[in-house]
Amino acid sequence: MKIKPPKLGGKKVGIFASRAPHRPNPIGLSIAKVEKVEGNALYVSGVDLVDGTPILDIKPYIPQWDAVPDACAPSWVTDPPVPPITEIEFSVKAEVSLQALAGELVYLKGGEGPGSVKEGIREALGCDPRSTALRNKYGSKVEFGFCIDSLNVICQMIDERHAALVLDVELNAERKAREAM
Repeated sequence: MKIKPPKLGGKKVGIFASRAPHRPNPIGLSIAKVEKVEGNALYVSGVDLVDGTPILDIKPYIPQWDAVPDACAPSWVTDPPVPPITEIEFSVKAEVSLQALAGELVYLKGGEGPGSVKEGIREALGCDPRSTALRNKYGSKVEFGFCIDSLNVICQMIDERHAALVLDVELNAERKAREAM
């Protein structure tokens, strides 16, 4: 199975060479060093698994999200062809919504700085989370959204400036449904 990760600008890689959530089955993640491959045997070290746990899949190490000193990653992970989003703006409506929904956050905090929802939004948008199809077919012409913490973030990319505008933020529908019960 091949997929097109958003950061690769349309290039396909095998599903098991990526961290795509669209997998044959849900599995846990653990960092391991691949020591060698002999035939159909994979030798790893540094795993945090109980002895005898089967390894079903391997994924690439991504320095931005994994913290293993001196680890290496494939070039398509470290030097992706999609340029990063360098300018991220919040509309007045988004700012007001973020302030109003600060009490609804579960994992992040309101306001600014490390650990804040605004910083999380900036990090996510900096990686341009749009699918390749959305980026190539519609570019800056459409709004798109993603979830962070208990919020839906509605954005618009400004491709010619490598920028993003956060248009609005609302409570996630799943969260609303749980609270309605």
